[in-house]
Amino acid sequence: MTINNLSEETIDYLQEFEEKWRKSRHRFSETELLDVFGDSIEEICIDKIKELKDLRNELILEIKRLGQEVDGCDDFKVMMRRECIIHFMIKPLQEIERKIYYFERLKAKKTVKLKAHKGQLKDADIERARNVPIVDVAETHLGQLRKTGKSYVTRCPFHQDNSPSFNLYTESNRFYCFGCNATGDVITFVQKLLNHDFKSAVLYLLNK
Repeated sequence: MTINNLSEETIDYLQEFEEKWRKSRHRFSETELLDVFGDSIEEICIDKIKELKDLRNELILEIKRLGQEVDGCDDFKVMMRRECIIHFMIKPLQEIERKIYYFERLKAKKTVKLKAHKGQLKDADIERARNVPIVDVAETHLGQLRKTGKSYVTRCPFHQDNSPSFNLYTESNRFYCFGCNATGDVITFVQKLLNHDFKSAVLYLLNK
């Protein structure tokens, strides 16, 4: 029997069963992954980050190409093109950003060994700094942001931005600029914005 011979109710049941199975699978914590893969985790993360960044760059180029093709189109075609870009390209791009953030954080847990004024920065301190809402930090230095769905947009502070192209994503707590391709988490944002090194950026965020 092929899937074409199944009833609609059976297909719905199977899809629901698959979804429940996916949710029931054990999700390894970052600590468990570090224990399982050991020193090789850094190389794995580097390869995965490169792969994801390549995908991101391809998506960005395609988004820019599609955006340029709206010149001369009527309002309806422009609207449809914009909706297609949002649903089929921006959302996957946000998911890629989330995955990049995850692997960069996993890699950092293995490689970051920086000292604070007293002793060393603990992983818990770095994690607390990374969880400071990037939107709050951005509003302090960039002023009011414009909300678009689950993200915020404003003019990029890192290049001459004629139209708002600097996006802040609340779910991943990261930023991305479609103009200059600057990207990173809230610690990277503070480093670039205030010209801080990693340690100083973490301490700044811990005092927020």
